Amino acid sequence: MSTVYEDIVKLVANNLKCSICFELFTDPVTLSCGHNYCLNCIQRHLSRGTRTCPQCRSKLPHTPNLKKNVALSNILDLQEAGGREIEVLLDGLNEASGLADSATADLNCSQSAGKVSSPPPDHHQIHTLYLDVKLITDTNYFSSFRTELVLLSFLPAMGHRRLAFMPENRRLVVRSAFSSVTQNSRFDACQWMADQELSRGRHYWDVDVSRCSGWAAGVAYPGLARNEQLGRGPSSWCIERSSGRLSAWHNKKETPLKQDCPDSVRVLLDMDSSCLSFWSLMGGLVELYSVQADFRGPVRPVFWLHGTQQRNVLAFPPWTCWQW
Repeated sequence: MSTVYEDIVKLVANNLKCSICFELFTDPVTLSCGHNYCLNCIQRHLSRGTRTCPQCRSKLPHTPNLKKNVALSNILDLQEAGGREIEVLLDGLNEASGLADSATADLNCSQSAGKVSSPPPDHHQIHTLYLDVKLITDTNYFSSFRTELVLLSFLPAMGHRRLAFMPENRRLVVRSAFSSVTQNSRFDACQWMADQELSRGRHYWDVDVSRCSGWAAGVAYPGLARNEQLGRGPSSWCIERSSGRLSAWHNKKETPLKQDCPDSVRVLLDMDSSCLSFWSLMGGLVELYSVQADFRGPVRPVFWLHGTQQRNVLAFPPWTCWQW
């Protein structure tokens, strides 16, 4: 499969996953802003009193109209049905694709000989249909996205004195003065390590970075040195926005990323396969960067904020838990 087709497959796959549970849609519904969710997932989200879309933060009416997404439902019904029907369809599409290639070759020969021939079948349309159906049947691809939401909590002793928590709106902010609850800084850099220590399984957590001019999100071993900034040593990995550009960092090595700086980021950690990936939540799930980290032990989520920019803010979703 060509790179173009691989990109199409990834795009379609990302749009068949719920951004709350990170799994294949179940009873997909659409909000007024156009984003799709599992019915149960969005109902649980709304039951907490939140009236904004989890992805774009658009305001929702008090009683949102959860419309069934018929197109998504039909695709998911095909995936669930599986069986011989889709196999036959794939066989037919394979044959049609071969015929299209043959017809294109015949047309080229006819044109070179000065002959007039009827146009070939729509090659692009056949291949697009083939990819869509094949993606639906690739259950192994979808099963790899089963993850567990991490309810982040933070202890003052694990942060920097220039940082402060705002528990009423779940924000981490840069202060002009040292915070009284974090007199003994864990780090010299303006960063904070979460309380959760992850050693196995698949996990994810989200952070809103739209109000922060300089930030980093990643993971580190619990013993991350006091003088070590996130991503600058062998004990930590992250993506970082600095000086208006987005990069990945590990062990002092910077990897520039071509994507635009996102407003919200999802960190996906697979300890079983030692894989760490970062996703943009703008307009659906879009992968920003992934790395095979070869973790040697448990890791914790860590966040960095630009310490010289007052009012820099990292905000966490409503279901994030704060510990004091």
